[in-house]
Amino acid sequence: DCFVIGSDTLWNLESKYFYKRRTIYTGLELPAKRKITYAVSIANTPLKIITEDNLTVAGIKQLDAISVRDVNTAEAVRKVSQTIPTQVLDPTFLLDDLSYKEMEGHIDESGYILIYGFGKVSPEMKSQLIKTSITIGCKIVSYGSYRKWAHVNTIYNPATFLSYFRNAGYVVTNTYHGTIFSIIYKKNFICYGQEKNKVRDLLESLMLTDQFINHKERILDKLAKAPDYENAYRILEERKYVSIDYLLKTIEG
Repeated sequence: DCFVIGSDTLWNLESKYFYKRRTIYTGLELPAKRKITYAVSIANTPLKIITEDNLTVAGIKQLDAISVRDVNTAEAVRKVSQTIPTQVLDPTFLLDDLSYKEMEGHIDESGYILIYGFGKVSPEMKSQLIKTSITIGCKIVSYGSYRKWAHVNTIYNPATFLSYFRNAGYVVTNTYHGTIFSIIYKKNFICYGQEKNKVRDLLESLMLTDQFINHKERILDKLAKAPDYENAYRILEERKYVSIDYLLKTIEG
């Protein structure tokens, strides 16, 4: 009766994987009475690439309801369809703490600096992280990527992914969901993913841009300061209501 498309960077046309599947991820090939999106994103795809791709434009225009997870995607949808999409939370924000506890796996480590990032860590950041680890007396855990200078390296696993965030003393990340789970578990964290639209939009919307770090700042100083979670969670609760209300109203039309 209804297809819900999302949540992910499903309209990232700069990726060959998503480009080849754009008629699926815009709903053109999906047989259903209703087709809606939830928290889709174009990632960093330039607006011109979206608006000049006829299949993508046709797909977006035939959708019954559209929700996006960042301002950049909202602007693209507005240009293509002449409608204003609903901006919603990533679905990971819609679960409560008990739901995550039920999914977590057991790990022995705790109180460490968790590094969860895509790509290489710069020599400057690596040096700072090692010094910070020594200064505060805790291990460095690298999740998903092998880094020989980390005390612990662990592979990807959905259950332990959650556990490593819950048990971390501090988090260093450049990813969208690394940032999200740092916020969900209310960690002292820093983010070096400023160039990613969805990451920047997330922290700006929650007034947490102080968690971004640049090359002039000390990691030790940034990690020592707790984010303003009281204000961030007030914003999250308001956006959570909008997100759930969107789903309830659009799934059945």
